[in-house]
Amino acid sequence: MTATATATARRAPVWYIAHGGPPTLFQPDHPAFKHWVRVGQDMRQSDLSGLVVISAHWQADPPRANARTAAAVVQINTDPANPLLYDYYNFPPYFYKLALRSSNPPAFSSLVADALRGAGLGVEPTERGIDHGVFIPLKAAFHNVLPADSPHVVKTGVAQDEGRDALPEHIPLCQISLPAELLLTGREAAEAALHLGRALRPLRERGIGLMFGGQPVHNLRVAMRHFRSGVPPDARSGLYPAEDFARAFSEAISGAVVVGDGGSGGGAGGEKEREERVLGLVDHPAYKEAHPTDEHFLPLPAAIGATYDDEAVREDTAVPDGGMAWNMYRWG
Repeated sequence: MTATATATARRAPVWYIAHGGPPTLFQPDHPAFKHWVRVGQDMRQSDLSGLVVISAHWQADPPRANARTAAAVVQINTDPANPLLYDYYNFPPYFYKLALRSSNPPAFSSLVADALRGAGLGVEPTERGIDHGVFIPLKAAFHNVLPADSPHVVKTGVAQDEGRDALPEHIPLCQISLPAELLLTGREAAEAALHLGRALRPLRERGIGLMFGGQPVHNLRVAMRHFRSGVPPDARSGLYPAEDFARAFSEAISGAVVVGDGGSGGGAGGEKEREERVLGLVDHPAYKEAHPTDEHFLPLPAAIGATYDDEAVREDTAVPDGGMAWNMYRWG
């Protein structure tokens, strides 16, 4: 992939992924794991010339940011090696040996930065690497090789690239941040995320796929209460009985993203109404329980901004799980 990537390539897809955490990599029967594997197949078949990713776990903290400018400034990873950030705690040692190889050539990150600047965003380059909101689903997608001292053996049941544990060499990977943490909340933060997604939209015409990793419902306090309750999850799927707020908000997302038009995207009131359905989720009665903090919601409006109102959307899974949920979508 170079900065001269063709602008006549087929429009690349957009994926909204519930990114989960490292334990899900060891649960091959979990609906999320199964979906991540299918996403890997989809990405291979989509003839991508690159992949740009956004995660709930990176909100910009650029110098001189303030509430007035925070929505207009993002950071971009320029480390060409894409080292992994093990940004999770209190897991067994082998969780910190997970590996996923990918590359981020300077020409590719520069191309992404130029697209952001062209949309009026400020861009702060930084050598950061990629966090678990990116590498967990992509590791399942592109051959899940586990550390040698892991007690788990995971068989996907789906053909993957044997012996790899890496993105295909022809697909460079660049992560960019959400707008600044703490300076934007609620509706304001969701609008900034949507604008960021819209800034990335032209990259799709160059064959560059976009992946947004969040969690449709993300209440860790409730999720940990289930985990510590002594009541085991479903033996096969690993899912816990859904809390009422998790089910309600998961269903609200489905209603906002996949409307009653067969998922075609068209005939749903146009782009502004489509965006408002998702932005309006911050006012849903279950929002504050589903998202005590905003960051895991924000990749969804970013994904909406990156898509078009007349393109097909497919809901691949929408499963509430204790204090969490696993809605996932594909456009294009």
